[in-house]
Amino acid sequence: MNIVTRNLLRLLRAGVFDYEESVEPMSAWKWRRVYEVCVEQGVVCQALTGITRLQNQFFLQIPSEQMEVWQKSRAEQSSKTPTATDEDSRSVLTNRQNRHAYKGIVKQAELFPGETALINDAIRVAHHIIGDGLFLAPLLQMAQTYRDCDTFDAEVYARYLHQLHMERMAHLESSLLLLLDPHPYEDIASLPCPPLTDDSAAQLMFDALFDRRRGRGGQLHFTQNGNDIFIHTSNSRAMLWQASRSAQYFRYYPSESITTLLYSFARSLTDIEE
Repeated sequence: MNIVTRNLLRLLRAGVFDYEESVEPMSAWKWRRVYEVCVEQGVVCQALTGITRLQNQFFLQIPSEQMEVWQKSRAEQSSKTPTATDEDSRSVLTNRQNRHAYKGIVKQAELFPGETALINDAIRVAHHIIGDGLFLAPLLQMAQTYRDCDTFDAEVYARYLHQLHMERMAHLESSLLLLLDPHPYEDIASLPCPPLTDDSAAQLMFDALFDRRRGRGGQLHFTQNGNDIFIHTSNSRAMLWQASRSAQYFRYYPSESITTLLYSFARSLTDIEE
């Protein structure tokens, strides 16, 4: 895991979980990259809270002009931070069988509130991983939800994962949680479910946040011009990117990987001129 990734995670741990972290020295350019990723990931407020908490550390040298930008972005993000709901989880499931299974889980929410809340977060994390790449905001929410559970039944959670066919994805998410916040997990049994035996995939996902070469390829749109019988795409790169991402995460969540790609394709066809 590279230095900018490590420092970003330290800021988030300090800001969200009140840890005393030791940051490593970085150049102003790298701190600027941390800021850019925080904006992209929707975690400016959390990271800035961490900066405030660790501000007396010698190696936390962020130029004053950058701090002014941080403060401005925090105000903007605070005014538009969305609230996660059960409806959000239901709507991001693209597989019909998974949506049906989720309805059954929601009916038991009063019996298993902690497990249901964690499933909601796990679904949102998986949705972003498959569709857009790792998104830190829902992952932080998932970590906080698990911490706040007064009681947690691992068997119930495992049953929910099985009903949604997302066991493998849950192992990946546990690996991400372990890298994000290793402090409370003295052993893997304290995680919602066991992590992957090899966490290299999770580490690469964190490092990829700072990869300028990574791109989503933009939106995929189809058009049909005049009497032309052929359908054209305005962004072939987007089509290849989405297909590549679905293939990349197929082994973690096969049912959603396939239907997410098909859903994206079908939604784009709505742009065709009648």
